[in-house]
Amino acid sequence: MAIPKWQTPSGILDTIQERVEYEKQLVATDVDGDTVRYSLLVGSLPSGLNLSTAGRIAGFPNEVGERTENTFVIRATAGTDVVDRTFTIFVEGSDAPTWVTAEGTLDVVFDGTYVDIQLVANDTDTADSTALSYQIVQGELPSGVSLSATGRITGIVDPIPQEAFDSTQLGLDGVAFDTGAWDLVIRSGSIDRLYQFTVRVSDGISYSDRTFALDVRGLGKYKSDTTVFTTDNTDISADVSDIRGLYFTQSGVIATLTSGDYNIVKLVVIDPDEALGQDGDTTITYSKSSGDFPPGMDIDAETGTISGIVPRANNTFTDYTFTVKATKTSPIFGEDFATQEMTIRITGLAYQTVTWNENITELVL
Repeated sequence: MAIPKWQTPSGILDTIQERVEYEKQLVATDVDGDTVRYSLLVGSLPSGLNLSTAGRIAGFPNEVGERTENTFVIRATAGTDVVDRTFTIFVEGSDAPTWVTAEGTLDVVFDGTYVDIQLVANDTDTADSTALSYQIVQGELPSGVSLSATGRITGIVDPIPQEAFDSTQLGLDGVAFDTGAWDLVIRSGSIDRLYQFTVRVSDGISYSDRTFALDVRGLGKYKSDTTVFTTDNTDISADVSDIRGLYFTQSGVIATLTSGDYNIVKLVVIDPDEALGQDGDTTITYSKSSGDFPPGMDIDAETGTISGIVPRANNTFTDYTFTVKATKTSPIFGEDFATQEMTIRITGLAYQTVTWNENITELVL
């Protein structure tokens, strides 16, 4: 009696693509004419594929995060005779991340203002998209602004001082600073500039690039929310001010604290004028404009620090949501303020207690 004989060569059976239908017929013959049946003996097929008793491997390989190797042993059985053979299937599956943030201009901002923009991309190869990393591969951000590895663009846009233009640059008589009638020098506050840059998002294996821009507008000595100035304007409306607004960097749940302890939470507020050395003698004060702090906690009006002893609680956790107002005042300019809603979460004893889900039996020796 002869044992079955494999016709399909051992080793690498195929290299296939994830989510693409695959079919492969394994072949072993038996000289005695017995029907050959096939079974998986050791190892595993790629997820999504199945082996029939007739030797047909078929299915749709499931998503994989990277090139995956599956080695397995198939047994061919004819009557009481068996013969085994080892095979390998590779599944290709490194998909490039997919951008969610639309390409093009992300925002139009004045220089000296705080920028906070989160770039977003999705990736089917990872459990969640927080594993993605971002970097600029071409172009640049405005000075003072940076891109984190998590895709967050933050910082205060540094102004670009207006250059001094003489008649050579202006193309008048072509001779700089001579006695010609057309010689002049023009200087003004800061200039406009469009910053274009290409960001690469990667899951560590594959990547996707997208080009964005920040349109920065030069802010001179004056700006106004309601007045458009042209070259013949001689009047400035009463609401004009070169004071820049404040920006909170925190939102949502800003801290998770334990009840019964003394806790301190420092609010972070950015003043672009301070970063530019133009804050002068301005003062920033803090107050709660709505909502409730956790019991026992209050805000320091001068420092923006929320602190205090929170009474011990028994519940798992309680969220306290409130709105803080940061007010910027100056003896020269009018008052300016910013508000931000945020939450502090207080955990109680129930959150810290370990609960057994099963009865424990004491082992006595």
